Amino acid sequence: MFAKELILSDFRNYHEIKLDFDAGINVLWGDNGAGKTNVLEAVYLASAGRSHRTARDKELVRIGTQNAFVHIKVSRKDGGTDVDIMIPQSGQRRIKVNGKYINRMAQLMGVITAVIFSPEDLKLIKEGPDERRRFIDIFASQIKPDYLYNLQNYYKVLENRNKILKDIKYGHASSDFLDIWDEQLAHFGSEIIKYRFFFVNEINSEIESIHDYITNGKEFIKLFYKNTAPGSAREFIAELRKKRDIDIRIGVTSVGPHRDDIAVFINDMDMRYYGSQGQQRTAALSLKLSQLKVMERIIGEPPILLLDDVMSELDTIRQNMLMSYMAKYQTMLTCAQMPGYLDSFDKKKVFHVVNGTIG
Repeated sequence: MFAKELILSDFRNYHEIKLDFDAGINVLWGDNGAGKTNVLEAVYLASAGRSHRTARDKELVRIGTQNAFVHIKVSRKDGGTDVDIMIPQSGQRRIKVNGKYINRMAQLMGVITAVIFSPEDLKLIKEGPDERRRFIDIFASQIKPDYLYNLQNYYKVLENRNKILKDIKYGHASSDFLDIWDEQLAHFGSEIIKYRFFFVNEINSEIESIHDYITNGKEFIKLFYKNTAPGSAREFIAELRKKRDIDIRIGVTSVGPHRDDIAVFINDMDMRYYGSQGQQRTAALSLKLSQLKVMERIIGEPPILLLDDVMSELDTIRQNMLMSYMAKYQTMLTCAQMPGYLDSFDKKKVFHVVNGTIG
């Protein structure tokens, strides 16, 4: 899979640009703030249905305009595909796939697959569980659209259950109202847990050899999915009822996928608490490269690799590891200056980004 064409209109700092990409390396270089990352953000938006930088759509719309537009054309093994996204300052996005509007975000998942790696991904290891849940949720949704369907429904049910819990706490409802929400939460939640275990196992099947190479055999890495509720719907319901009094007292649901974590261990130590910054950075790189390999294996074709100014953060060994992947995948990378390590790549296209214009 590779992106052939990208058109942006009133997206971030771009009024109107059209880019034709190479199937190999695509380099966007220029000063900080020129708009390099905005291009990668648009490609990722068409892949994952969300920005990797913000949850607020209005930030994607150029100042002084009402709507932003993203058009991307990709080549896949089953033919060409077009995705069009209209992003308003307020209100709902409109998305077309091959000229037809979709009515569920799950219909976008898997149409374009891309993996993005940026310096902020260090948060994957050292921050709280939210970052790692977000990682696995986006990753799984891109490969299994049913996952996104279950996830969206889970959070709708969770919101309703939490509202009922507060009503019960303040004497405005009976605990009997929780039964129906418990059943629905367990139904969608058990599906999410099943998929998360699957994808953590898939990552583990790739990450050991990748991390072993990067660390020259000095470190052993493994992921663990730490679930707070059992994986079967029946046992999930039983756990919810067991914790019902606690949930009523605190006014929120205390167990379920929204409370789970993916722990990253190196040499039997949890990297969130005991890892050095170098170890955390290496673990994040290994995690992203494993994601790339798993996506390719399951989907049956290579995803697009997006590298947002990460090479400057890595030493020579890690740069070489990343370059070995760049040679196999269509890669879009941003950098402040044209780096010497790209001289070894014959197949590349260079874009110079200057204040919202690209030459």
